[in-house]
Amino acid sequence: MPSKPAPMKNDPAKKAAEKAPEPAPAPAEAPPVDAAPAEAAPAAEGEAPAAEVGPPATEEGAIAADAPAADVTAADVPAADATAVDSLAADSPAADSPAADSPAADSPAADATTDAAPAEVAVVVAPTPPPPAVPTSAPLNVSVEDVNETNLTIKWNEPKTIGGSGLDGYTIEYCKDGTTDWVVAQKELTVANSFCIHNLTTGDLLHVRVVAVNPAGRSEPGTLAQPVPIHEIGERPKVRMPRALRACCVRKVGEQINMVIPFIGKPKPAVSWLKDGKPLDTKRVNIRNSDKDSIIFIRTAERDDSGVYEMSVKVDSFEDRSAIVLQIVERPGNPTSVKLVDAWGFNAALEWTPPQDNGNTEITGYTVQKSDRKTGEWFSVLEHYHRLSATVSDLIMGNSYIFRVFAENQVGISEMSVVTKGVATIHKTDIAYTPPEYQERDYSEAPKFTTPLSNRSATVGYTTKLLCSVRGSPRPQIEWLKNQMIIGNDPKYRKFTNQGICCLEIRKAGNFDGGIYTCRAKNPQGEALVSCKLEVKRFTAVCAAQDPEDAVTSSFIREVDTTIPMESTIPYEPPVPTVERLSSWLDVFPSEKVEFGCNVDGSSDWTFTCGQYHCKAKRGKSPFFTEVSEATTLQVSDPPKPSLTLLSPWMDVFENETVEFSCEVESDDWTFTWYRNAEQLQVITKPGQMLPRKLVHQSNSQFMQTPKPTLTRSSKFNKMFPGESVTFTCKSMCLLGGVIFDPPKPSLKLLSPWMDVFENETVEFSCEVESDDWMITWYANEKEVQLEDDLNVETMDSYLNITSVTQAYQGRYSCKAELESRKVSSEFSNTADLRVYGYTPKPTASKDPTLNPMYVGETVNFTCKVNVSSGWEYLWESVKLSCGMNDNSDWIYKWSKDGNEVQTDKFASFDSKGATLSISSASAAHTGHYTCKGQLGQRSVSSRFSSTLNLTVYDEKPTVLLQQDPEYSVMFPGESVSFSCHIDVSTGWEYLFYQDRKPLNASGNKYPISSVDITHLGSYTCEAKRGSGQNYFTIISEAIGLEVEGNKPKPSMTQQPDVDKVYTGESVSFECTVEASSGWVYHWFKDGTPLPINNQIPVPSLKRITPWLDVFPTEGVNLTCGMDVSSDWTYTWFRDGQLVKADKVLSYGSDAANLSISSASASQRGQYSCSAQLKSRSVSSNSSSETTLEVYDTKPRVTLMQNPKHNVMYTGDAVTFSCHVNVSSGWEYWWHKDGRSFTSKYNHTISSVVTTNTVYQCQVKRGTNTAFGSDLTQAVKLEVKERPKANIILLTGWSEVFSTDSLVLQCEIPKSQDIWNYTWFKEGRPINHLISEKHKVTPQNNPEQSLYTCQGIRSGRPSYSKFSESFTTKNLLLKRRVLLSISGLIFFGIIAVLLGCIVLRVFRKPDDGDERPEETELFLTMAQLKERDDAPCPMVQYITDAELNSPPKDVTIESSGTTENNGGLVSFKQ
Repeated sequence: MPSKPAPMKNDPAKKAAEKAPEPAPAPAEAPPVDAAPAEAAPAAEGEAPAAEVGPPATEEGAIAADAPAADVTAADVPAADATAVDSLAADSPAADSPAADSPAADSPAADATTDAAPAEVAVVVAPTPPPPAVPTSAPLNVSVEDVNETNLTIKWNEPKTIGGSGLDGYTIEYCKDGTTDWVVAQKELTVANSFCIHNLTTGDLLHVRVVAVNPAGRSEPGTLAQPVPIHEIGERPKVRMPRALRACCVRKVGEQINMVIPFIGKPKPAVSWLKDGKPLDTKRVNIRNSDKDSIIFIRTAERDDSGVYEMSVKVDSFEDRSAIVLQIVERPGNPTSVKLVDAWGFNAALEWTPPQDNGNTEITGYTVQKSDRKTGEWFSVLEHYHRLSATVSDLIMGNSYIFRVFAENQVGISEMSVVTKGVATIHKTDIAYTPPEYQERDYSEAPKFTTPLSNRSATVGYTTKLLCSVRGSPRPQIEWLKNQMIIGNDPKYRKFTNQGICCLEIRKAGNFDGGIYTCRAKNPQGEALVSCKLEVKRFTAVCAAQDPEDAVTSSFIREVDTTIPMESTIPYEPPVPTVERLSSWLDVFPSEKVEFGCNVDGSSDWTFTCGQYHCKAKRGKSPFFTEVSEATTLQVSDPPKPSLTLLSPWMDVFENETVEFSCEVESDDWTFTWYRNAEQLQVITKPGQMLPRKLVHQSNSQFMQTPKPTLTRSSKFNKMFPGESVTFTCKSMCLLGGVIFDPPKPSLKLLSPWMDVFENETVEFSCEVESDDWMITWYANEKEVQLEDDLNVETMDSYLNITSVTQAYQGRYSCKAELESRKVSSEFSNTADLRVYGYTPKPTASKDPTLNPMYVGETVNFTCKVNVSSGWEYLWESVKLSCGMNDNSDWIYKWSKDGNEVQTDKFASFDSKGATLSISSASAAHTGHYTCKGQLGQRSVSSRFSSTLNLTVYDEKPTVLLQQDPEYSVMFPGESVSFSCHIDVSTGWEYLFYQDRKPLNASGNKYPISSVDITHLGSYTCEAKRGSGQNYFTIISEAIGLEVEGNKPKPSMTQQPDVDKVYTGESVSFECTVEASSGWVYHWFKDGTPLPINNQIPVPSLKRITPWLDVFPTEGVNLTCGMDVSSDWTYTWFRDGQLVKADKVLSYGSDAANLSISSASASQRGQYSCSAQLKSRSVSSNSSSETTLEVYDTKPRVTLMQNPKHNVMYTGDAVTFSCHVNVSSGWEYWWHKDGRSFTSKYNHTISSVVTTNTVYQCQVKRGTNTAFGSDLTQAVKLEVKERPKANIILLTGWSEVFSTDSLVLQCEIPKSQDIWNYTWFKEGRPINHLISEKHKVTPQNNPEQSLYTCQGIRSGRPSYSKFSESFTTKNLLLKRRVLLSISGLIFFGIIAVLLGCIVLRVFRKPDDGDERPEETELFLTMAQLKERDDAPCPMVQYITDAELNSPPKDVTIESSGTTENNGGLVSFKQ
């Protein structure tokens, strides 16, 4: 707002007019003075100068112009000094002022008398000189308020220093950019703090300045900081901060932050960002600006990213700012310390200190766990606990425990914990157990009849039963009595007793079987009796025509009931019989039969003699006759003629269709006989039913011939008595005329393009018939499809839609048509077989050729194929990545994804130099971290890898969020509302808005409605799309309904007290209410003037302590009501407008500020509000806003689902169990595995199952103090079998070592009858081109001699086997090579020796003349020794007497190296 303007110097004439009504009192003698009174003392601060009192009539009157004397009036000046006043006036500078020229005749002050005025003028003769006039300081804060193509509006604030000379006004001047020709914008000074310059030229760039003017002259100019372009500002810049970002935005460490902040402005605003008042770090935060929004993106959030991010949008000199508070949180650190304070009984007391690092958010609680020394396992005893001390109870005697504490915040619990140093030992105590004594209960009971006998009446000749029920322990014995006499083994009676039901059957009751029957039950505890009366009746007389000639044969048949009950014989005086006509009509027709009945009241055994129209009765052997009855009249007339009408609207019918005729007669007592082609038709009626007035026939093609009727009767007795009823039925199928058509055969069509589908796909059938009057019935496997019980099956007209197909829907489908109005059914349509696969197919990739490795310049084709079903189409977004160098264009680029080089395939391609990587159809396989590097084409120079670019491909469509601002449920004409559409993932989206599914014209992610009217009523949705060629659409948002009232609401005001008059000191209050909608702010007026409302009574705020307000029976609820201003309030609670009182389950806290419901029920359901009252004063507030508490009738329904849904799993398979709850939130999921429980998320994933049959169940719980839990789900049994293991066999034998240099390996699955394909692996990497069971290893394809493994794969389950044991070819080939080398060396060595021997033998012979030296014989022969006499016996020195006398010994003689010569020893020779 502009500041308050400075005091201005007013026009003197105007000032004189204001001061003229103040006449100066003066004596009568004083001569008139033409000048005004000398009241013009110098103006003190805030006062006008005295010269402004009024213009003088003469120059003498100017003495007061600058007179410094204060408060001097004409009345104070003596008359004697009048001349002095005149002389002073002549010398006064004010005499030359312009005010002296103004006419005095128009001023009322000119006529004022000042007879005594000159008395004190001598005081002002020598005034102090006034201060010199000083210009003001420059105007402040000159800015642009508005600009368009011809006008410019500026505003400013008043100068900081004005001075005593005041401020006359402002002058606005402007000049074009580049010139110094300043042009004054207005003719006169302006006193306002804003001014609009008109008639400017569009496109000029102007400098503008403002100058303040006062009597001292011009001030320094205040100028605009920048020149202003003269053009139209289409829209001022404005930041449209989303509602979700207006509060503190909390994100977790490591999350990706992508916030979209829309804005408006025309032309495109300049966007800038600051963090905590400083420029953003572009290495951490990425900003992308478009024409409509700005996106702030942080790839991986860190704690340092927390702060206040300020966004500024600016168009020329217009600017708008908005801030986002970003809080990055993570898990807290562990508590600083934990201490075991005490241990007693079965309890232990703990204390701990908060963690030093709270994870940048508030600590919400602690988790305490215990572990006993025996098992070492940890179990949670307290969760979400808020205090820093706790007592752990229910510890087991004889165990020793340690404890640990985790800290918890909104992100989760801390990764580390702190463990107690001390150990809590629960000592054993001697406890003597005395089992309680139980007294055996006595179940004996006296007999008691639970169902008594009932009085019965029976008919002679018919069997009847008497039934009752009895209980007792031991089982009572049953006796039946008749007239107090025990019924023995009379064959007329049959007695049954089964499970306490007692039955007496009386076969063919006679006249003497009537009487009092009693059932008696007895056991050791007592006996009980129950009795009933049985009355046996019979029929004795029928009065009707007895002779055949009395019966009249006619086609008119009327059914007559002639049964007359007769009572027991009691003597009476001869009675008078009564005759009555048994036919119910008075008028009969010729040849019609008439029946009369004769009756004697109060007696029986009469025989009746009927007269023509009267009767009498007799009885006894000596006939005793009654008197003659009164006569009865009979009227006879001609029969009427019936009329035949066709009731069915058609004469051309289908087989088995119904046709209806009606036969009408004047009265209603007729039965009808029907004829077709003059032949009587037999009509089927029920027993006791008259022949029908309407005839209904079923059409059939065989009715073209006259059918033969079949006659049946309802009674099985051959002999019938008068009065009994019998029904004869004649059945005949006949055609009443018309044409018979065959019903059309419906045609079944499959609208989905394939018959083999997968789970969760949609299948749609249509059943077509010739006309639209047919109703379609659907059949699966020849059984009718139950539409009411299956939520996945929908029908509409002739269409069947299965929205989420499973294997249960697999089968053969057909349909049948039926005419709703005519009950005609067609035959079955053609069939369609639907096959549902229970698994998602996995595509197989192959390449051609199968060579590995490939070299530069070779061509390779990759093929992706799905072997199951057909019609596959891959719809993904396209991606382009570019890589480039800034200094040279001779670079060739190579791309890598996750460290592996990217190769071209069906979807990935490169340009000529590899600078651009294009992925035409992105899938999940393309997700990863991409880098690139360059290489100079003519030189062996390679660059480093570029920075990493992360490509994320989502596996499902993103969702959008539609928001309404303001969020009023009801809008009124003239109000403004806007809808904004947001998406949290990725960028580059274009937003589409719809009203009642009709597209709206909107730009950006906002659809504003500046003025709502009735045409804007409807349901609004939005979606996002992106892409240039083939657009990619998101899921449509949830709808928001906009309700628009036709007229603006009118507030209603009430007064308390409601009286016409109030008196001084009385209090009165007014209340203004608007019934429609909410969010109103009220303004008060008195006589049209706004009233300032201060010190209003605050409204309490109702908050929920329980995180959820939809609860279940027995769950607890806590609400709080409070004032923000003080604590001197007490509170009152209301539910649905009624006062809430405390009871057993509902209680209040201090001052009723808290409302607690310990066990919720349906009676606590409703709208809760509260009001406050001051404790010390009678002041009450209005009710707070209402909070809805919803209490469900039953516990939540929890469903346990398994994915994949296989009955049998194999080791190594992954399985996920999902626990789903249908209502509310805040649940904690508890899983039960074979009786053991543990907590986890709503999904429990087993990455690799083991061979254990396990039963899983789950339930949900919530709450801290008293946890509320649902019932356990149905049990899901996980059956696991051992996965078969592959085995490698060496087919190459050792005998083939010399004939081959390769090895043949074979992979097999032992003990398996299934057909397997095999995949081979070398050093853990698959050999892509091998899927056979054999693999050949050669030195060429295996120079490193690696480890080989194999794995079996197939289409059924299990789909793959375990890997085989590693097979090493290195040692095997080495051994074969060594053996082959040794064999070769030996072979060639032998050949060389043989050749050498041959050569020596041939070329090396001894000469004949060579002399050989004689060999010196070292030993004498035996012959020589014998010839010598002195030679001792060679054995003498070795033989002694002892040896001769010793026993013989076994001597072994080795002949090696010796030569036997005549039994002697010879020497060794060379």
